[in-house]
Amino acid sequence: MDFCKEYNYLIDENHIFKEIDYDTLIHLLDGFDTGLVMIGGPWCKNCQAVIKEVNEIGKREGLDVIYHYDPKFINVFKEEDDLRNCSTLEIKLKYYALVEKIGFKSTELVTDTLIPKIHVPFFIAIRNGNCVGYYT
Repeated sequence: MDFCKEYNYLIDENHIFKEIDYDTLIHLLDGFDTGLVMIGGPWCKNCQAVIKEVNEIGKREGLDVIYHYDPKFINVFKEEDDLRNCSTLEIKLKYYALVEKIGFKSTELVTDTLIPKIHVPFFIAIRNGNCVGYYT
């Protein structure tokens, strides 16, 4: 992803965002990695609004990278889907695994499930493979 083209307000060509996929995100949470993850995408107006400031704060705080995970993807039917919709059993299990790994709790649930709904932008702080905090 070319972040500066996708995010209208991110004009810093030396930004610290790095795009990751679902498997890499789970690896960060299963391994001994440390870092900050932003869940969201350029399709979200709230993500668009905060991306520049998140980059500036990350740089000011000395971060080398902020991992960026977009929950939207192209499914087997070549249609756009969102991990958070839990549209199939496989996707539901992946989403549930993510929610469980970060310990996310919410009274708002994904439709027809008992799984808490994550709204974006959503930030996860990871230390040594453990979620030490999240913010939405």
